[in-house]
Formats: sequence, C-alpha cells, structure tokens
Amino acid sequence: MWQQLKILQHRDVIRSILLDNEISIPVHVEIEPTEICNHRCIFCYWYGEPRKNSFPNFDFTGKRKMPINRLTQLIGELQQMGTEAISFTGAGDPLMYKGMEEVLSRLSESTIDFAITSNFNMKLSDSIIPLLCNASWLRWSVDAGSENMYQKVHKPKGGISLSATLENIRRLASGEGKAKINASFVICEINKYEILQATRLVKETGADSISFRPDTGFERPKECYNYEDEVIQQLEEAKNLETDKFRVFVNYERLDETKLPQEDIACYYSNHSTYIAANGDIYPCCMTRFDKKYSFGNIMEQSFKEFWNSKTKRDNYKRINMRFCPPCHHTKDNEVLQLLYGDGGKVDNFI
Repeated sequence: MWQQLKILQHRDVIRSILLDNEISIPVHVEIEPTEICNHRCIFCYWYGEPRKNSFPNFDFTGKRKMPINRLTQLIGELQQMGTEAISFTGAGDPLMYKGMEEVLSRLSESTIDFAITSNFNMKLSDSIIPLLCNASWLRWSVDAGSENMYQKVHKPKGGISLSATLENIRRLASGEGKAKINASFVICEINKYEILQATRLVKETGADSISFRPDTGFERPKECYNYEDEVIQQLEEAKNLETDKFRVFVNYERLDETKLPQEDIACYYSNHSTYIAANGDIYPCCMTRFDKKYSFGNIMEQSFKEFWNSKTKRDNYKRINMRFCPPCHHTKDNEVLQLLYGDGGKVDNFI
C-alpha cells in the first residue's frame, strides 16, 4: 500500500502543507509537447476511429505544438519552484516534437527527473539515444505480439513496421543510462490473444518489463469490464516469464471503474500533479485533458508560478468533485489525502 500511494513518500511536501500551511508545489508535471502523432491506434480518443472528437467540449486539432522557447523556459520555471519530475506524454507522441533533443539536453543538465511515453516508431538519431537513456523511465506502447496485429492496432502512418520499433528499443536497452524501459499493452478486443506472444517479444528486446491494462476510456462504464478466462490464462502464463531482470505487471484495478467514492471527495491529488497541453492549457490530470471545461489556465499568458499561486486556480481546483470526474485511478490517493488534509472524522484509538 505504501508503494502504491507514492505521494505519501513525499513527507516534506505534506509536512509543509499540514504544519506550515504553505501552498503545495507540483511534485510531478505531465507535459504534452505536441498533438502530432504518427499512429492512429484504434483505442485512442485523439486519433482512433470512431472515438476521436466524440465529446462536446473536446479541444484537439492534431496540429498544435508548444513553442520550443516556451517549453525550455517552462522547465526552468518548474525547477525553480521545486518540481521533482516531468513526464512527456500527450494526445500526440512526444518524440514527434522536433525540438525534443534540445529539451532533453536541457533536462539532462537540470535536477529534474524526466520520463517519456512514446510508440518509439520513428527514426531516432544516434545523438538522441543517450539523452533518452538519461530518463528515469521510458514507456513504450507495444499493444501487439506480431507485425500483422501491430498494423491493425496502431495503424502507423506509412505502414511503419514493428521491426523498426524493436530495433529502436534494442538500441535503448543496450545504451548507457538509468532509463527503465516498460512496454505498455492495452488489452482490447482484437489483440487480447497476443498477450503471451507480446511478452516474449518484449523480453527479447532487453526491455525491463511489460504491463497490461484493459482498454478503458474517459466515460464511467455502466458495467464492469471483465477479462475472459483465456485472457486471464495468458496473463498468468506471461507472469511465468518473469526473471530477476524482467517483470510482468497486470493491472486488475481498472477492471471495475464503475465504482464511485463513497462520499464527495475533492481532487487533492491535483495539489501535487498537473497536466499541461500543447497549447499551454493546464488541466488537473491526463484523464481530464479531453474536456475543455477542466482547463483552468494557460501558461502562454503567464508564468507557471503565477498560475499555480493564483486565487482563480485554487478556486477552480476546490470545486473538482471525484463523483463527477472521469474514471480515475487516483481514488485511493484522494481518500487518504482527504484524511490528512481534512478533519479525518472520529479517531479510532484501537490501532
């Protein structure tokens, strides 16, 4: 439980809020450098058919990108504030951002840990490989165990092959640096029988792990999603491929996203992490990125510190209620943080 609730490891941050009544700093910030992607994954809400543009307040063009000067300046602002980590993610693929090599050079010289989520299915220069290896972790979207399935699930533009991605991962796995490489596999209807095949494929590249989760979206389902017996059997067999150097993670928690908090809970998690889109709009998290109504400011018009310390930001964040949010895997974090930040209810002395 302690490892799952990572925010509790940041004792100094929590102590400053509880004892000194200070405004929290964002320990972790997710940044979307670009909306551009070279894939059209079938489960993607940004590019996949028929999901894309399926929400009334959907704010996405597929073309926007953050100016390089603003992005490097933002990194400096976050370092000055005390942010510990930045992860590059987004509606687009971060490695489709033309200035990424410069950004990674800037981060490699900073005190901020960084990480990247990508399909790694593009040409990677010899000069960017060591910079990527400086990341804390690299999350690789694989989602298939064969070339044919990769083409069906990812629909890469120009028919870029899975073998090209595998070669990039081998280059990264053999490079010098601290980066842990995790392959991500989203289980959907058409790829669910390639779980074991994908695990073997990923293991052979030298990657550190593979993780599996169900295909879940931004809407709370009416019924629980269930893995079929054959899928569970594959997942169990995949776990048998684990070694001291290769891990297999299975996310069962997201199977039941119909559950709501038992009471009204504010989003305390957003005091410690936030999401910045390619156009500079700031959202509480990646799960709210799809809906413009959750955008509470923009860093193109002000410094990040000015936004973070503003009354407007605090007022907007206070009215976030998890009962009306998209399905969220930070429910447990918020329940624990509510006990810390609130009155916690009646104390039970029998501990």
